Amino acid sequence: YPNGKCKPESNLIASLLIQEGINALTIDLRNYGQSDTVSSYEDLGLKSYNDVLGAYDFLKKIGFDSNSIGLHGISLGAVPVIFAANKEKDIRAIWADSSLAEFSMVLQDEIARYGLSIEFGPAVSFFGNNIEAAHHEDALLDAVNNSDRNSKYSARDDYRNPYETLSFFQIKPTMHVLELSAGGGWYTEILAPYLQPAGKLSVTHHNPEAGGYYKRSRNSYDLKVKSNPLFMGVEVITADVPPTKPFTKPATQDLVVTFRNLHNWLGQDAMKAIMQEAFNSLKVGGHFGVVEHRAPEGSTMEFMKTSGYVSQSLAIETALAVGFTLVATSEINANPKDTADHPKGVWTLPPSFRLKDQDREKYSEIGESDRMTLLFKK
Repeated sequence: YPNGKCKPESNLIASLLIQEGINALTIDLRNYGQSDTVSSYEDLGLKSYNDVLGAYDFLKKIGFDSNSIGLHGISLGAVPVIFAANKEKDIRAIWADSSLAEFSMVLQDEIARYGLSIEFGPAVSFFGNNIEAAHHEDALLDAVNNSDRNSKYSARDDYRNPYETLSFFQIKPTMHVLELSAGGGWYTEILAPYLQPAGKLSVTHHNPEAGGYYKRSRNSYDLKVKSNPLFMGVEVITADVPPTKPFTKPATQDLVVTFRNLHNWLGQDAMKAIMQEAFNSLKVGGHFGVVEHRAPEGSTMEFMKTSGYVSQSLAIETALAVGFTLVATSEINANPKDTADHPKGVWTLPPSFRLKDQDREKYSEIGESDRMTLLFKK
């Protein structure tokens, strides 16, 4: 229940639902005043829908199933409800009571309310319609929510938080982006469509001449590039581990990213060398984004090389050693349930389930690994 300018009505409906045994969370939208204050402010949902999504995320975090959460709003409070449902595909139901019909109509009404000339009307309509269109354009969110994505991949979004992670990495649709060790393409199928219109995506992948798993993995990825429209425009770079040649021409990339690969590089004594290639590939001012399974501080090198977990301090220390500056760390992908001491390392957890059915319910409850999320700058 977003509290905008219809607070008494919202609170009345919430109280009636509570009497029927239905939980109700009411929130005060930004700049609309506290719960007992009716202000003259109007943002037409442009920012306040984020407050609604924040409340939705809060309810999920404290244990409510997303299938049991609905949104309700009245008048201008109904607008952020609609916008929030448009942004979050898992919201199952909305009750938009007396919502505004058109952005431009409301703006023209506001002109009249403030006593300005009606001649302002056409100009306001023009800008209002353009603002509304711009508000709905979020190419990154569209790429994440693309229904053509592999359903097994998108099912992991709640653990991997691709929209929040890539936003933290400061990605822009016009960038040249290099994804290191692209694996099965979990992130590629988000990055490629997002960058295809105005940017460029390059990825490094296994050298098929290494044979075995490496050849099978590379062949599978190459097939996706050839046959899957989501992979259109991707340049695949063969990269040995440790590197035997530069990944790209120096200083050509705006952003280099890697997801859950540090442990593989560390196991081959190649983490520093690959980070050096990432640094060399970037333009001055470019960023390096890292997500990795997080080992407890003080973990031994032997543990990190065999468990799939890497300590955050080691990741940062290595990046600094090749020339990066640490910009920020984030807990976007943290999981406090993960103790990092499982029989088969990180692969004990979903989605690998290395122990198969043994204690599967226990590891399902833990979820995917606890992960560091780091952003560096050249």
